[in-house]
Amino acid sequence: MKLIHVAGIQRTGQHAITSWIIGHYQKVGYRNDTSPSGFVKPFWYFETSKKETWDVSKKIDLNQDAWIIGSEHVKSKISLHPKLIDQLTDNGFSMDSRILLKVMRNPYNQYASVLNWRYNKILGRVKTFRDTWIAMAKANEVNYGIAPRLVKFDDWFSDINYRKDLSKYIGAEFTDKRLNTVMKIGHNRSWGSSFDGMKQNGKAQKMNIDKRWKDRFDDPRFQEVWNDKELEETANEIGFYKPE
Repeated sequence: MKLIHVAGIQRTGQHAITSWIIGHYQKVGYRNDTSPSGFVKPFWYFETSKKETWDVSKKIDLNQDAWIIGSEHVKSKISLHPKLIDQLTDNGFSMDSRILLKVMRNPYNQYASVLNWRYNKILGRVKTFRDTWIAMAKANEVNYGIAPRLVKFDDWFSDINYRKDLSKYIGAEFTDKRLNTVMKIGHNRSWGSSFDGMKQNGKAQKMNIDKRWKDRFDDPRFQEVWNDKELEETANEIGFYKPE
């Protein structure tokens, strides 16, 4: 049984990566956020051998091949919460079964995506986005004996060898069977984690994710991010460069 924590910033692409990871297992428990109190209802369960299901639990069923815990809008530190670690350890998760993935995206495409997003009130602010992205890039603390593995959304999206390496890292046999699946998000009412809702489900690889920056290039807020030297230097250090 694996515990995989996928941490990112809103609009960084972690839901696409989470959806792809789900395809590596037959039974998966998933929650799109954590709390200091540990497991917080509802959890969503998937059985990937069948049509995607949304079984919201009234009690925690730990009989899964893997648990995936997602968190977003992390500002300065990424880790699993102490009570969550304690509860999982008490229920059969060994100390070496935990994986922490830090998902990041080219900041220019990401910020353009944020500005195109209807719920961008907080992250759409130039300073908030800039400071959050830089803090996330530098968040490399070892927590509970595990260090975050940087996952570059851009490389994951475009490079099958990158995905194969990530499958190996999580200890699973490689599969791309959910690569084109748009992740459903939400409770009571669900929607697709993309600007097109579920319209691109089955053809997610056709989405124009690497050209988002062109949509907002003339926006004064985007220009502030584009011309921010500290952001550019931080991005370059981990292999993200200005798109051309």
